[in-house]
Amino acid sequence: MSKLEIRYTVILCLLFVGFVLFEIYKPKPVDWTPTLSNKDKIPYGTFVLYSMMDELFPDQTVIESRIPAYNRLKGDSALQANYIAISNNLNHTVFDENDARALLQFASAGNSVFIAAENMYSPLLFDTLHIRIKDTLTFPLRDSMKLYTSFTNSQLGSRQYQFQRVIQNTSFFEFKSSSASAVVLGRNSLGAPDFVRVDFGKGAFYLHLHPLAFSNYYLLNDSTSDYAFKALSYLPPNRKVIWDEYIKRGRDYNENIMHVIMEKEALRWAYYIAIFGILLFVLFESKRRQRIIPIIKPLQNTTLEFVHVVSRLYFQKQDHCGIARKKVIFFLEQIRTQYHLPTNQLDEEFAETLSHKSGYPLEKTKYLIWKIRQLENAHNITAEDLLKLNDEIKNFAIIQKNV
Repeated sequence: MSKLEIRYTVILCLLFVGFVLFEIYKPKPVDWTPTLSNKDKIPYGTFVLYSMMDELFPDQTVIESRIPAYNRLKGDSALQANYIAISNNLNHTVFDENDARALLQFASAGNSVFIAAENMYSPLLFDTLHIRIKDTLTFPLRDSMKLYTSFTNSQLGSRQYQFQRVIQNTSFFEFKSSSASAVVLGRNSLGAPDFVRVDFGKGAFYLHLHPLAFSNYYLLNDSTSDYAFKALSYLPPNRKVIWDEYIKRGRDYNENIMHVIMEKEALRWAYYIAIFGILLFVLFESKRRQRIIPIIKPLQNTTLEFVHVVSRLYFQKQDHCGIARKKVIFFLEQIRTQYHLPTNQLDEEFAETLSHKSGYPLEKTKYLIWKIRQLENAHNITAEDLLKLNDEIKNFAIIQKNV
């Protein structure tokens, strides 16, 4: 990785760690979700009540049930236990007819069933127990009106309990004429029953319409802390306890690491950012990189060096004639290129034309052409002749530059 990539990676990691720490340590808003789960310590969870089951039922086993009542109680009617279900809703999606039959059979065998739910809907259960739920008021409950609840048993006191943050439930239990075994255990401030016991077979059902009264918030509130314990005191203390969590949390499952991550908001966002960062890194790294361009040194101009080498070669051999001929060949090539004159006949007419086009004096041009013709017929020349020829060609070139 390059230094720039390492720098970006370090910055990304620091931002990731900083975001996670910020999410973990930032003040959390109070969660008022009414889960009523025994795992939740939020105001409307039941962690406090569930943790105190050992004190309410000493020396008894407390079983957390994450399966339907039918599966839990099937074939075990002689269990001798208290079945406790506290939930906001008790409808057919989590409590069907099979569950109702299982609870009826369970209670008929001499066990107790305690159900606290705001929205109860089980036609089979209610028809069998000869009760139904109706509204207390025929008109909307005004904000200025406060609804209280209290126990009918004088041994539990005549105190009225007000659950301030609860949306007041105006429902109540109504008994049919054939339900002589029903007993009112609690009433609201309007006198309507909201907590009843219905004997069934050798056992009994305890039905309550204010499930939030059993939540952490009211168990830790001095004014309502004893209400839940008094309500549960009707259950026989010398029996096992089956605490139903299925109607709130569903079936049991292995809470793997991904579930824990997805359940917590901070960990969930940290996981999303990590995945996004990895994908972003892979996206940029997957692009085809350009190969490093090698440094190509420019070709050196060795023409001058070559000239020096050839010059020394001719100088060592004293071949003045060869040097002169090559000098002439180069000069005539310049004439052909620059002035577009044929150089196959170096006569007087050629000299006049060259002088006219180049502006070089006619006499000097004729002398230069004469020296070139003389060289063509010579087999050997002296160094002085070579120097004179070179001077004439050089003078011609100088004149051309000035022109």
